[in-house]
Amino acid sequence: MLIDRGGYKDPPPWPRPPKRDQAQSRRLSSFDKTARRRRTLRRAAVTAAQYVTVTAIVCALVYWYSHPNSSFRSMSKLLAPLSRVASQTLPPTTPVLPLWIRPKTAPNGSPWPEATNYIDNYPRLNFDGMASVTADNSRGPSDLLVKLFDRDQKPARPVRIILLKARDEMTLRHVKPGHYDIRYRNLDTGLIRKSRMFEVTFKQDEKREEYMGWTVPLYEAIDGTIHHKIIAERDFR
Repeated sequence: MLIDRGGYKDPPPWPRPPKRDQAQSRRLSSFDKTARRRRTLRRAAVTAAQYVTVTAIVCALVYWYSHPNSSFRSMSKLLAPLSRVASQTLPPTTPVLPLWIRPKTAPNGSPWPEATNYIDNYPRLNFDGMASVTADNSRGPSDLLVKLFDRDQKPARPVRIILLKARDEMTLRHVKPGHYDIRYRNLDTGLIRKSRMFEVTFKQDEKREEYMGWTVPLYEAIDGTIHHKIIAERDFR
């Protein structure tokens, strides 16, 4: 049994915290809850934005490939200038001729045609045939200066010279039989390439005459099956 010798009937009460401290603790607790709610909402908003962005990109790619003739594809033409600028920073697999600047006129001084066409003041030769040779740049992103070379002449001589715009093609008509190749300069990079030699043939029998021409792709295929040799300036004259 414990006996209180201090003269107190009841033990003294513990001191209570001032009312001001209680109010301050309530305010701090309310502030922490608000801050936690804001952080939660911010994380939710960032996550939702990421999902929306990924979904939009996937939908755009699906639409792009499933609607090849839609106006959405025309954006590639608007982005073509950007692709030319970006070509300066592409990896070494897409080389650029050092110090190359796209000329404002054709090599003979004639203005460039506004669309794919023959360039003025160049001779147009080998017209005494019925075959056709098509220069195909339909998948190429750059304008080309294209020359059809007659390999039967020594040295080989250009007989048709055209400007072939990006994403376009041109058929050279009335080409006489013989051995040819196509050489072309990329006007964005300055590089000159040469196709393989091909033969325009003529067959005649009792019933008919038949010419066989060629379609020559002037772009790198996606699967890498088309490779044209890079040549020097002296072989392009």
